[in-house]
Amino acid sequence: MAANREMHTALVGLLGLGLALLACKGKDESPPAPANPQVPAAAEQPQPQVPAQPVAQAQPQPQVAAQPQAPAQPQAAPQPAAPAPPQIPTISRFQVGEGEASNGVWTPGFAAQRNGGDQSKNFVEAAQSCSSQGLSLCTETQYIKACAANPAVGTYSSWTASWANGTSVVTRGGGGCDSRAETIASERSDSRMALCCERAIGIRTGNKNSAFMKVSHADQLGFEQAFNSKSAANLSKYWAEWLIFDGAQMGRDKVNASQSSWFSSHPVQWTLYDVCDVKLGQVQMGNRMYDGLVSDCRTVTAVNNSDVSVFTTHFGRYRFPEGKRNEIVEISHKDRIRKLTPL
Repeated sequence: MAANREMHTALVGLLGLGLALLACKGKDESPPAPANPQVPAAAEQPQPQVPAQPVAQAQPQPQVAAQPQAPAQPQAAPQPAAPAPPQIPTISRFQVGEGEASNGVWTPGFAAQRNGGDQSKNFVEAAQSCSSQGLSLCTETQYIKACAANPAVGTYSSWTASWANGTSVVTRGGGGCDSRAETIASERSDSRMALCCERAIGIRTGNKNSAFMKVSHADQLGFEQAFNSKSAANLSKYWAEWLIFDGAQMGRDKVNASQSSWFSSHPVQWTLYDVCDVKLGQVQMGNRMYDGLVSDCRTVTAVNNSDVSVFTTHFGRYRFPEGKRNEIVEISHKDRIRKLTPL
């Protein structure tokens, strides 16, 4: 019994030891729970391989054409000062003798000169410049004679009072006495002067008798001066008692009234007879023809120092037995190459 009790006790002890050993082993095999579970590093976790995205290549940007730059404005170079107008020397008063010019036109003697202040003027302004000196623009015939007497006149271009056509005036000089041009009447030039002359109307005639030419000139110049006085009373002595005026027969009193009306309407005006073709010929009085003196004169009339007309004036003169001068029995205005219009 005792032996069985001891064996029983031993078995119980062995069984208890085995259980203790099993308990210890179970404890060793259970891994302790981590206090804070660690997320494995990405490198340690097998991640599915995502195909790498191709690196976006920089897309070539379209090249914007460079806008053309406006060229830099060049700096304006300093403008040279305008050249001073040529200093045209004055021409002292000198005398030109009676006689025929190289163009076949006769004039009595006259004086000519050139003062300053006449550059860069048009035709009528040049005429005014001469008028302010008590003279007139030289006609082309006068210029020819003046330059022959004093060749220095031809050094510079000059206006003349002679018209070449309905728009242009004859200018002479600038390259010597023979230089001639036709210049628009409104033109101005610093290199052009105005040679001024005492009035002398050109007489062109086949009758070379000196007395005949002088009388013809005196009749025509006297009428021009009376007309430019703008007085019908001064003109009256040149008219016959009856005359044919532009085709109509009328008495002296009616002509005087007509001229007085013209002068009142045009207080600023002047008239110049350039060259007159003169001959002995038939003139009309009433219904009959008589031997008289016939003149056809190139005429220049300016009004208001701006408007100019160029035409031919026809004169028929007759000396009555009791008269002391040739009286105008015919007058007409014809062959107008320029109506009264501004330059």
